Amino acid sequence: MIQRELLRIIHLIKHAERVVTMIKFRWWGSWSSDKFRNYLEEITAKGYVMGSIGFGMNFDQKEPEKIRYCVDYINHYTEEYELLLEDDGWVCKGSSSGRRVWAKKSKINVC
Repeated sequence: MIQRELLRIIHLIKHAERVVTMIKFRWWGSWSSDKFRNYLEEITAKGYVMGSIGFGMNFDQKEPEKIRYCVDYINHYTEEYELLLEDDGWVCKGSSSGRRVWAKKSKINVC
């Protein structure tokens, strides 16, 4: 399964229209979601914006910007729940083991 995910990442990199400038592999769990969120916000402030997340995280190098991240865990995601977040400007960057990472351009520190 891990090998298949790595092959998928390599395929996406080779065929992507955007240039992936950094790939990180970092363990994260629901018990450390605040620490993980802070890590993502710090790396984004340095100019690396998350492109996607799964087994690994892809970051694109861009101008530093303020993006808030939120790690969410719900047993059963509904379309209504996702539409509520998307209507508020949140974008799902990916998921792993039932946890989803949402991102939103922001001026304030509210998740």
